[in-house]
Amino acid sequence: RRAAGREGERRRPGGEAEGLIVATFGDMLKVPGSRTSLERERAAGADVRVATSPLDALAWAQAEPSRQVAFLGIGFETTSPLVAATVKRARELGVGNLTVYPAFKLLPPAMEALLGSGETAIDAFLCPGHVSVMLGLAAYRPLAAKYGRPCVVAGFEPLDILLGLDRILAQRERGAAEAENEYGRAVTEEGNT
Repeated sequence: RRAAGREGERRRPGGEAEGLIVATFGDMLKVPGSRTSLERERAAGADVRVATSPLDALAWAQAEPSRQVAFLGIGFETTSPLVAATVKRARELGVGNLTVYPAFKLLPPAMEALLGSGETAIDAFLCPGHVSVMLGLAAYRPLAAKYGRPCVVAGFEPLDILLGLDRILAQRERGAAEAENEYGRAVTEEGNT
């Protein structure tokens, strides 16, 4: 929308500027907004591009300096460092037409919101290995203790997932609620400090 007020730009029926490029990760396309989704807007002609990295958005901004590129900075602990590095690189290169809409989340508060809402029936968490590399196992200990739910970190290989589920079931059988690390080859207690 920042580019929408520029003189001489054509506007789409909804009021958005035609010159805007929206860059996002593919999993955001179908997420419903209050009026529409990026997928619907793309189908209606909006320039919505799927980025595999925020560096894609930087490249698009460099390639089309007369257009504003808005990158949706969505994600958890694993995406925010690369987006920050991209913003730093854009500044170093003097790229002025790249905007990041930051909407990053932290995993433990999201988990706590789910558990504290009283609207969900969650017995345990199979915690994501990639985020846990950043966070470390220690981040899950307070949640396991406070809410009495096992939190087991696992990798993404089928065997990792099965082993993680096995550890959850073992905890449930003994009535335990601990933070446990099945993905020790990548995740440490303190994470990536």
